[in-house]
Amino acid sequence: MDITDILSSLLGGPQSTPQQRQPQTKTSGMGSLAKLAIPMILMALYRNASSKKKASSLTEALRDHEATPADTISTDIFSRLERADTNDGGKILGHVLGKDYDTIASQIAAQAGVSIDQAKSMMSSLSPMIMEMLAEKTKNNRTPDAVRETVRDQLQKVDRAEGMPGLPDIFRDMINQPQTRQQQQQEGGLGGLIKDVLGGGQDDDDEPGLLDSLGGMGGITDILGKLIR
Repeated sequence: MDITDILSSLLGGPQSTPQQRQPQTKTSGMGSLAKLAIPMILMALYRNASSKKKASSLTEALRDHEATPADTISTDIFSRLERADTNDGGKILGHVLGKDYDTIASQIAAQAGVSIDQAKSMMSSLSPMIMEMLAEKTKNNRTPDAVRETVRDQLQKVDRAEGMPGLPDIFRDMINQPQTRQQQQQEGGLGGLIKDVLGGGQDDDDEPGLLDSLGGMGGITDILGKLIR
């Protein structure tokens, strides 16, 4: 199962059955919000997977989300969303989005035409399913680089998915940098290694948040506007 299967169902595409397309109380309006939230959540996960310390936490979190079989997600996505543990989802979002969680949720709510509480609830239903999908895909290889490449692959599939406007250029730029930390050190030789050991590169607490990397409030508003088209 891919992220595009989730998107297709939420947008009423060919992957969704007539029963799945029926209105749901908790998931009403999920299609519009999913077009905004899923790329943002995946981009945040990609940045976490690219961070030395945060990648370790992410791999541990993926182990915690192996319990739900992949076929539970793929057979009835709306039902899975209805049963989602939103407390768990909120913790996931708080971890991967960090200090930007409230701001990003607020901007997504404004673009999707829902309240902030509704946006957070819907995002908290989506995030455990995304983690379960990634856990299934990485169960045989969960090194930081493998997780990072899996998230990158899912972002690229979102970019190519029918009915989606494609990723903003800044997202493409961020995921199309193929070097891993190990490759950067090898190509940089001793100088690159010393820079990493001495903290010459930004990482974790010194690293700019997702919102900063996307150009602040103006940047995120522009990005979400492009995703909702």
